[in-house]
Amino acid sequence: MRNQNRLLLRATVVVLGLFFAGCLAATVETNAATATALSIDFTNSLGLTFKRIAPGGFTMGMDGGKGTETDQYPAHPVDITKPFYIQTEKVSQAAYDQSRLPGSAADVSWLNADAFAKWLSKREGRTYRLPTEAEWNYVLDKELVPGLNTREWMNDWHFPYFDDHRIDPAGPATGFLKVIRADPTNRYSLPVNASNAKYGFAPIGFRLVLVTEPITHPTWVDPLPFPFAAVKQSTAPALQGPDPNTPYFTVRAALTIPPDENEAHDGPKAGVDASCYEHNHSPGFTIMPNGDVVAVWFSGLGEYGPQVRFIWSRLRFGSEQWDMPTILYKAKGYNDESPLLWKDTRDKNTVWLIGGSRDPLNGKVVFKVGRSTDNGATWDFKIPESMAIQGKSSAQPVNSMFRGPSPTGNDLYFAMDGGGADGLLWKSIDNGLNWVDTGGRTTAGRHPTIVPLKDGRLLNIGGKQVNIDGKQPKCYSSDWGASWSAKEPTPFSPLGGNQRPDLLRLASGRLFYVSDSQQKGKDGPGVTVAFSSDEGQTWTSKQLPVTRPHTSDKKAGTAGYVTAAQGPNGVIHILTTLTKPSLHYELNEAWILSSAAGDLQPETIGGKVQQYSEKYPSGKLRVTWSARITPGGRYLLDGNETTDYPDSKKESESTYANGRPVTQTYWSRSGVKLWTWTYDNKNNTAVWTQFWANGKKKVVSTWVTNLKLKTNQGERAFFSKFAQGPATLYNMDGSVKETNTFNMGCLGEAGSGLRGGWY
Repeated sequence: MRNQNRLLLRATVVVLGLFFAGCLAATVETNAATATALSIDFTNSLGLTFKRIAPGGFTMGMDGGKGTETDQYPAHPVDITKPFYIQTEKVSQAAYDQSRLPGSAADVSWLNADAFAKWLSKREGRTYRLPTEAEWNYVLDKELVPGLNTREWMNDWHFPYFDDHRIDPAGPATGFLKVIRADPTNRYSLPVNASNAKYGFAPIGFRLVLVTEPITHPTWVDPLPFPFAAVKQSTAPALQGPDPNTPYFTVRAALTIPPDENEAHDGPKAGVDASCYEHNHSPGFTIMPNGDVVAVWFSGLGEYGPQVRFIWSRLRFGSEQWDMPTILYKAKGYNDESPLLWKDTRDKNTVWLIGGSRDPLNGKVVFKVGRSTDNGATWDFKIPESMAIQGKSSAQPVNSMFRGPSPTGNDLYFAMDGGGADGLLWKSIDNGLNWVDTGGRTTAGRHPTIVPLKDGRLLNIGGKQVNIDGKQPKCYSSDWGASWSAKEPTPFSPLGGNQRPDLLRLASGRLFYVSDSQQKGKDGPGVTVAFSSDEGQTWTSKQLPVTRPHTSDKKAGTAGYVTAAQGPNGVIHILTTLTKPSLHYELNEAWILSSAAGDLQPETIGGKVQQYSEKYPSGKLRVTWSARITPGGRYLLDGNETTDYPDSKKESESTYANGRPVTQTYWSRSGVKLWTWTYDNKNNTAVWTQFWANGKKKVVSTWVTNLKLKTNQGERAFFSKFAQGPATLYNMDGSVKETNTFNMGCLGEAGSGLRGGWY
């Protein structure tokens, strides 16, 4: 009886404290236990009213998902296991003003909404936060609070739903965009600082949740797409590479089929991320400080419309096989266009991502700016504070970004398409926060590729659909983009549609150029690589061997929208697009200078296997691995590799042999095995097995990993992944859902579902 009286007295004190400011110092534990026991609604010190929501289950997402909104599917069961309190109305302006945060409560950024929750938590000694998407959806589904029909920020990072049973889901640990909800069927997403109508966005408000009991599952329970995972941070191995004095050349396929070039969107039937479509174009491309090669494409049924999103893939340094492509991000309701990736020349561990975006309804052009300092494992991604445009532009960043001449080094420039057959430079003087159009428009064509010269000028070589005297044009700017000279001819051939060049400065000081050198639809000299030792006055050129045709042109080899980058070890990398498939070349300057006109077979055996490891800042082991250093200096993963999460749970485990994977397994942070690859490198096949959360098989698909394709130099084998053979989908209870057979990456006859067919 004495204990019961004590409990009653304690409960009475806390309940009174919920209505009076005198109890603001009450602990979170006291507030949580009492509110749960009494099952009451309450009003806090700011006059915000909250309703208690009891635990329960519901179905989240939609069924029948095909087409553009893949993040809304599939329908899956969700359990909310802890009671919580949610505001009956959104945060009022009067309450928001007391925090002295900027902006309006009715049109607020996620950052300021989150800051308000933290401010209120400190003020009242309770734990407030934005609702998880599952909590908000549960309240909507059960009709527990009216008025959930306008755009509101969620706490979760935006990624497609998982298709199995989820308990208190709170989203991945990191991401690019935060979820916005407004109704039962539509999910939206924008960067954390998006808020006001000057970017064309509809207003976004917010409401809070009071946490009564901690969620058992931490916010990182949901796994990230694999290109975010198991990312090494060591940079010293990336300096290892082929002897720069010995010609080096190799090529592999970068994108798998499916999804690439598969108009039927058969990928999900082989386990491919349903967010990846057949039209993958205009890639951003760079070499990370750790040596990993990373590519980002815009992906869709076509190039325009709100379904277009960014997908990405990663080639781990020392591996011959690219990761499977997955979603990077999708700004829901907007056309995501033309990513640009650039490794900073000043901040050596920083990689930039510029993403174009267009509102398909009003055509308004914006762009987003991301930075990663951990080799792409996480990103800081925002909309610029301001973007001052001085003329026409499209939402398509191109493949040129560089730092300017200011003493602080904080000025940044990147190229973007103009309103027609021209381009422009955007400039930031505060390291990417605010941007202005420099005002000039290049004369050398659409998709301009630009590099600073040693004399202070900018050189722009070419673009597409412009020529002078039958040659690719060039022009100069002496005022960093404010004006451009008249175009003049280069030694290179002009470009047609679906082609663009790239120009960059190499570590040796030379300029490097790669371009199609042929008009679309016509036989020509092929793809040209060239370098200049005199700032572009004269060029040493060579034709790129081993080319494939454009998806809509069976005649000549092409590079499409080509992008180039140089690794820390000096190797030059080239990525093609809209070829069948997208190709990834590696070469060095010695190869360009050599008499070797064709393909070379790089070293894969011999040398010495070395052991490596790295730790987290806490001292816990992050990853152990080994790599073979061939006699010629090539670095190839060889042996076992194990990566752990920060809590020492296993993240991934792989075995390699001379750069080729033998087995690969990936686990979520909660210990669920997500998938396993098993490779038969003798027969160049692989089996990909994916698992449900209960451990039963989800998808088992078979693949070819070294496929022979026709090239301009005859048949050649490419390290690749093409679905070939049976692919079986299973229900969660282990029963077979359906079995299909793939042939050359698509269902049915070989090539019948591939855009443009094969030759």
